[in-house]
Amino acid sequence: MTAVDCGKAIHPVMAEGQIEGGALQAVGWATIEEIKMRDGRYLNDRLATYIIPTALDAPRLKTILVENPYSGGPFGAKGIGDCRWMVRRRRSSRRSTTRAASGSMRCRRPPRKC
Repeated sequence: MTAVDCGKAIHPVMAEGQIEGGALQAVGWATIEEIKMRDGRYLNDRLATYIIPTALDAPRLKTILVENPYSGGPFGAKGIGDCRWMVRRRRSSRRSTTRAASGSMRCRRPPRKC
């Protein structure tokens, strides 16, 4: 479930799609996307070799648009974008959970800088 304060949703269907796309992108970053390198060169430098989530990987999402018109935006709207800051929080939460469960932190890859 995702809930986003979008100000006034000018086009609710498009706003929901944008939010759900950002949520799926966050799921991909946190679970299946991986940059593979050898000797300083990318091994998966093409879309054919860099695995990203598809519609088949998407969980069922419930999106709630919280509409509080914003006086500083056009027609009361706010920018929603991909909400990329959520990824950082989810990734940190996953690390904390792993550390608490195992007593150590083991990662396959270093954290990304956003």
